[in-house]
Amino acid sequence: MKYRLLIGSVILLALGYGAFWHSAANRAETLVKEGLDALNAGPTKARAQRIDSQGFPYRLQIRIDQPFLSNQKTELQWSAGAQRLMLFTHPWTPDHVVAEGTAVALGLGALTLSAPAPKASVVRGGGFARIDVDFGPVHLNVPNSKNQQMTADRMQLHLRLPDHKADSEASNAATEAPSSDALLQEERADIAISLTNLALGPFADQAPDPVISRLELHGELHGRLPTPVTARSLAQWRDQGGTIEISDLALIWGTVRITGDGSLTLDEQLRPLGALSLTIEQPGLLIAYLAAHGWIDRESAPYLREGMEQIATMGDGRAMRLPITMQDGRIFAGPFPVADTGPIVEGR
Repeated sequence: MKYRLLIGSVILLALGYGAFWHSAANRAETLVKEGLDALNAGPTKARAQRIDSQGFPYRLQIRIDQPFLSNQKTELQWSAGAQRLMLFTHPWTPDHVVAEGTAVALGLGALTLSAPAPKASVVRGGGFARIDVDFGPVHLNVPNSKNQQMTADRMQLHLRLPDHKADSEASNAATEAPSSDALLQEERADIAISLTNLALGPFADQAPDPVISRLELHGELHGRLPTPVTARSLAQWRDQGGTIEISDLALIWGTVRITGDGSLTLDEQLRPLGALSLTIEQPGLLIAYLAAHGWIDRESAPYLREGMEQIATMGDGRAMRLPITMQDGRIFAGPFPVADTGPIVEGR
């Protein structure tokens, strides 16, 4: 009798778990489809060829074939697509999702990025969402590259964002600051980006080295950036005190070394406004390269290079500190105007 009870209990448990898993799988599929429908209700267009659930009994796995998102109706156009996207989680840990992509392609304006097999992890909790993306090797197409690609052995992106969905669920009845006031919300997103062995490809001519060994940036985005990103939403973010605080910038490029920090925002015409403090080793090589490609004023370049090398000689002969300021649509290296800047996006 006791064995029958034991066997019956096991069968009931298995049936109950099966029902629980299938319920969670159906719910996950529904959430993905509802998310696509919600995007299609706005300026973003979203589609997928197939969505189904797999992985029984150990994990919940959502397969999305040919997903594609795009926004071509705002000033800052973007797109994201893949051959396949796999989402993995467990029914008992829905706040942790792992994603694996196949043949992922991203576009932002004239910039495109492709990655054969990126992986990502999303963890929600404590009012925040942490997103870690390892793109692996990437190919980049940038403006003026003449259809030639830049490549990197590895690209990583790490974000820690306020989880507005969790906040709203936890504080439905609480008195909150108006959603349009970024200062009162004291919102902050932590950002870290790194590139390893970035081959310059079409931009390697006269470079200190054809490969940038390491490029890292750590910073914070202050203020809630409204979506979609348009000229109007960027102006709103700026007017509410939005800034980008760069806490650590590091570049290793042959014998050139750059480290620094700074703060940036936008002016009334949505042009970069702010200041950086850089420490540069071998500044002359950097100036010569930028001038050769027309990225800084060629007439100012010789004077800037001479001045920077003299300052470096007064120190240890290699490195110097250089203030970079951006204002009135111009970039200044110390007192020298070296380049012009335009609006991040056009239109108001």
